[in-house]
Amino acid sequence: MFRTPIFILVIFICTFLACDRPTGIKKLASKNLVEEAFREKILWQQENEPEAYRNFVEEYKSLFNENRIEAIFDRASSSLLNRTPRERLESFLSTIRKDYGQIDSIRFKYFDKKYQRRNATYLAVYYVQYQYATADLRIGLNDSLQLDKTILVDNNFNEDLPLFKNQTALNLPFEKGEEWYVLWGGDTEDLNYHVTSRAQKNAFDFIIRHPFNHKSFQGNGEANTDYYAFNRRILTPCSGKVVTVVNDVKDNIPGTRNPEQLTGNSVIIETEAGEYLLLAHLKKGSIQVNVNEQLHAGQYIGLVGNSGNSTEPHLHMHLMDEKDMERAAGIKMYFNDLIIDGVSEARNYSPIRTNRVMHK
Repeated sequence: MFRTPIFILVIFICTFLACDRPTGIKKLASKNLVEEAFREKILWQQENEPEAYRNFVEEYKSLFNENRIEAIFDRASSSLLNRTPRERLESFLSTIRKDYGQIDSIRFKYFDKKYQRRNATYLAVYYVQYQYATADLRIGLNDSLQLDKTILVDNNFNEDLPLFKNQTALNLPFEKGEEWYVLWGGDTEDLNYHVTSRAQKNAFDFIIRHPFNHKSFQGNGEANTDYYAFNRRILTPCSGKVVTVVNDVKDNIPGTRNPEQLTGNSVIIETEAGEYLLLAHLKKGSIQVNVNEQLHAGQYIGLVGNSGNSTEPHLHMHLMDEKDMERAAGIKMYFNDLIIDGVSEARNYSPIRTNRVMHK
């Protein structure tokens, strides 16, 4: 599991990095369809925003733009003020206003279900357009409608763009008979933390878990060989041409990572549809394909490893509209015939977190 390094800012940390909006996605959908899908999403969001949150956010925007930061925290709960000194909270918002300007617009997106499962406070996510940046603002109100949580994070790119389906026919990259667990996958951040990265926003992280204790390793998990996914064969999910190979990155000790070599040992394949498929975190020295080599679907690529920005052996996989991850936009991946959770047969299916998947 890896992501392009970003700073996720919780209100207790006074630093913030705003991601650029995607500059555009190639082909795949007409302009009218894109606009229609976006309008439908906005209408749904407007209809599902609780009135109490709408009123609070409108007041928040007004006070922020009037530079009355202290008045925002007049509505803070004692719990929030006990966790973080008021001076720090006010200093943080003042810094945001200075660096990113006034709020041009703010709109409701969804409730963070991952957060709701662990906390009593509901956490609503808002898209904020400042003068010079964009961000996702998460706000939680307690039963007395006081501000109890406030978090500012990078935008979730899947929430503000229609999702585009792969033009490339894809198979799972595993041997037949092997069942893999989707550790991260889906369109929302509670299902897939990759959504805050433009290139990786539709990525998957796959591991193998024991069917009974659900652990991904045997023994104490201190060695890569303890992990069920380690040394498993990875096959190319489609035909195409190899455009990038990295094969000399040392595998990490479990629990450590190497963010300087983000993808670790990896392969990028240019598909016949002009899309770019990344397979990452492979084992050092195991890759058996070369740049400019033409591949056919099902061809052996290499072995699962634990290289790059990875804490345990797993396969990271994502599809992009261009080779350069700094500029690319992610494309949602649907796979050909597969079995889901051991019982359901599916075709053209995009798995989500906790799904178990294998070839049909």
